[in-house]
Amino acid sequence: MKYCVLALIPLALGLFHLVLFFVLSDSTYTPFVFNEVIVVKMLGFLGCLAVALKFGKGDYPRRAWTLVGLSLLLFAVNDIFFRSIVPKLLGDSLANAVSGFVVAVGNVSFILGGVILARTWASIGFTFPGRPWARWLLYGAAIAVTLVLVGPSVILGLRNTLDGNFTMWEVVTDMVSGLGDLIILSLIGPILLIALSLRGGVVRWPWIFLTLVLAGWLLFDGVNSWYATFGLTDRQHLWLREFFRILACLYTMSAALAQLHVMRDLNKEGATPA
Repeated sequence: MKYCVLALIPLALGLFHLVLFFVLSDSTYTPFVFNEVIVVKMLGFLGCLAVALKFGKGDYPRRAWTLVGLSLLLFAVNDIFFRSIVPKLLGDSLANAVSGFVVAVGNVSFILGGVILARTWASIGFTFPGRPWARWLLYGAAIAVTLVLVGPSVILGLRNTLDGNFTMWEVVTDMVSGLGDLIILSLIGPILLIALSLRGGVVRWPWIFLTLVLAGWLLFDGVNSWYATFGLTDRQHLWLREFFRILACLYTMSAALAQLHVMRDLNKEGATPA
């Protein structure tokens, strides 16, 4: 039951975000979404911090959850300080440069955390069931979908860089974030495979939620890449993009809390958590 609640909370809050699209005016909706996103990033960070502290120093999963949580904390700090407060104090140019650096570090942290999580089971000798060709087919499909949804924004960033039409902010965020997304979102295949391999037990839940985290970020980037093609207005773009970002952040919280519950359940049964 507790795992079902963790699955439903992000959906419920995501639907609340969608309802507000029709209720709030433009002047109210945009600042509300700005603050809403900060809140869900902090919730994701707190969830990761809680589970990271349950592991011992030097434990493989502790590093992973710490890095994923750090990325969300940096993204929230960037929103709070470098998109609102610092520009008024230091000017847009310097604020954008520092903001770009913070976002880049956040993306690198998320990539490293995601890679460590994806390799967790390999580190303890776990082997995936099924034929190797089926696994590679899943990996290839995940990479193909990622390229279709995220590729256009990466190409646009490269084109702007080569043409010289960029600021420090655009170079750092478009290039590092875009290329980072291609790397981390390609991990959706291995993480989904872990979730499928662990079906039938509570251990699968953190991996199901992590798959939903990556799916949320993948669709977030997909909206950014394709919204103009589908003729979405700026308000519709904001509404749909932030819906998927909210799901990604909240499912990060759910994944972390599910890991905590799994550890407690296994300890009650006398098993050793992975």
